[in-house]
Amino acid sequence: MGRVESEFSSSDLRDTNGRKADYDSESLYYGLHFGAGYVWNITDAASLDLYGKYFWTRQEGDSVKLSTGEPVHFDAVDSHRIRAGGRFAYAVNEYFSPYVGAAYEHEFDGKARATTDSFRIDAPTLEGSTGIGEFGLSFRPTASIPLSIDLGVQGYTGQREGVTGSLHLKLEF
Repeated sequence: MGRVESEFSSSDLRDTNGRKADYDSESLYYGLHFGAGYVWNITDAASLDLYGKYFWTRQEGDSVKLSTGEPVHFDAVDSHRIRAGGRFAYAVNEYFSPYVGAAYEHEFDGKARATTDSFRIDAPTLEGSTGIGEFGLSFRPTASIPLSIDLGVQGYTGQREGVTGSLHLKLEF
């Protein structure tokens, strides 16, 4: 859960006085996901983690007024996605374990609807499929302390495109 802050500004949209249109918006978001998986230990050093997940996210709506005076209302947006994938990891030694993975994700919904002066604005959608690739390294600094560090990079292609990086610190007790 968290808060989304959006700023919009356009030099192309102006009122009769020449003021450009802009607004600031804030809304709450929250979600949940659940999944299941199976780790297949191929050898003592190699493993394959197969998984499936379901994600639900909701971003609450907001009403703003453009700097040019027009009201804009954004409806709440619900997102429903499933993901299926796998990750192959190989323990080089007790400290280093590189991994590589791939997944398929499908967004079932996710239209962002809005109105201005009771007129509907064309709704962009996130519906569609995305391929996800990842690689990274899990590192355990010492065998005596149950701390692990995971550095990873994920790339997305399809409906969602981009690259993300991740850093996870895990301390087990």
